[in-house]
Amino acid sequence: MNVRKKGSFFALWMAIAVPLAAQTIRYIEFNQPKRDRVEDYRKRIAEYNSVLRKGGATTWYTEWSAQTGPAEYLTIEDHAT
Repeated sequence: MNVRKKGSFFALWMAIAVPLAAQTIRYIEFNQPKRDRVEDYRKRIAEYNSVLRKGGATTWYTEWSAQTGPAEYLTIEDHAT
C-alpha cells in the first residue's frame, strides 16, 4: 500500500469513526471532474457557498482537493441526529 493510499485510508477511517462517537451522520462524496470541467466545478462550489450564506444555513461542509495528480475532490458534510 503506497503512501497516498495509506493517507486516503486514514482519512476515510477518521471520517467514519469520529461521527460514531459524536452521534452524527457524515455524508462523504468523492468527485473527479474531467480536466476541461475543473473550473466549472470550482465555480459550482463558489455558487453553492453563496447560496448557503444567503440562506443562513446552519449545516456546513468541508471540501478537500488533491494537490498533485488528477483533480479529485472530497466533500464531507455532518448532520446531527
